[in-house]
Amino acid sequence: MTIGKIIKKKRTALDLSQRELAQRSGVSVAMINYIENEQRSPTAASLVKLAKALHCSVGELFGEKAS
Repeated sequence: MTIGKIIKKKRTALDLSQRELAQRSGVSVAMINYIENEQRSPTAASLVKLAKALHCSVGELFGEKAS
């Protein structure tokens, strides 16, 4: 599964809209949309912000199992 799909899956599991995730993470709604739709790759800084907002590790966004 791709990073974008994992982010979307985690976001929807938390019942968050893209706008809510943007507010929690500081990553723009447009960028979240691009990432989830595989149109852009997230920066390392964006991955850290998104992981924190999604209550997971950056590794989990790459498909690693939670420890």
